[in-house]
Amino acid sequence: MNILLDLLCLCLLCLTGKTLCDENGPKNIKVEGGTDVMLPCSLSTKENIESKLFDWRKVAQKDDGQKKVFLYDGGSHYNNGLDGQSEEFKGRVSHFQDELKHGNASIIIRNTKISDSGEYTCYFPCHRPPQIFYIELVVEPKVIIVKEDSDVVLPCSLSTKENITSKQFDWKKVAQKDDCQKEVFYYNGGSNNNKNCFPGQVSHFPDELKHGNASIIIRNTKVSDSGVYTCDFPKLQPPQTFHIELVVVGAALKPSVTILTATANSALLQCEVHGNPKPKVELQDSDGNNLHAEVTQDSEREGSFYITLQTTVTKTDTYRCVATQEELKHQIYAETYVYIRGEIIPCDILIFKFFSALFICKLL
Repeated sequence: MNILLDLLCLCLLCLTGKTLCDENGPKNIKVEGGTDVMLPCSLSTKENIESKLFDWRKVAQKDDGQKKVFLYDGGSHYNNGLDGQSEEFKGRVSHFQDELKHGNASIIIRNTKISDSGEYTCYFPCHRPPQIFYIELVVEPKVIIVKEDSDVVLPCSLSTKENITSKQFDWKKVAQKDDCQKEVFYYNGGSNNNKNCFPGQVSHFPDELKHGNASIIIRNTKVSDSGVYTCDFPKLQPPQTFHIELVVVGAALKPSVTILTATANSALLQCEVHGNPKPKVELQDSDGNNLHAEVTQDSEREGSFYITLQTTVTKTDTYRCVATQEELKHQIYAETYVYIRGEIIPCDILIFKFFSALFICKLL
């Protein structure tokens, strides 16, 4: 009966061509993975819809078909007996029963996953005229930021809190631009193996497995550990995957400042710095004035930024290369003294330097 009703109402929709997407455009919502999200859907008339039909679906994507998210039909719905809900949404979607009398068909999706991202429709097929609402949901990885050389816990827990002591889960680091996917930690019913990608660096919490907790700890983190990690339960029904983005920040090390070439009248200085987050690099004279410098390298490797500056100086002075990371409130510098043999020094400065040196010699 419901199928026939759906087909009839769909025909009416095709005749009227009425959609709220035409009027308002899809609503965009962004959330962090693992949190709950409400997808809004309300009739502007605020009429009572307790006896009505509305249908939430996830629009088909490239590698996947259309998903049935939540169906409400005059009091019956997926959580109280209706069949047909897509497996990955079972037990995770609910509506607001008390809000139906105000025309509110919104739903809440719990424990969101990256795979939940996509376009959703809230469809009133039998409304006069039929109406359809569009929602674009973007679920982003949970982001964890730590300082280099510290330990970090990557969380992964089933919402059901079921015992996973005899289950299988697999942690991997997603492939990056210049790298391949890495095995981080594998657990299979009591057997675990980090597969040598993070030897001696990764462990889990055995006592927490009975509570559905598959979290791991990475010790002595490095900037190169930064990236997106997945915690996968391939044999659960339905299979579940959690995503965590780890950002390891490292204070920039002391810059390297060198004299590449020198003539009687000038010298070519080079400053090299690396760190994460990306440092701001400046070349300065002894008075703190910033010098015009050419950036000869600005690249990223293994999660760290590498920056090289070069400039030509024409006077004797002490020059400083300064690296600043505002996010870490960190600044570090290195200095070098440059002597220009052919520099023309004004007479008054020369006399001042002579008597200054003579005075120091007498003190000694």
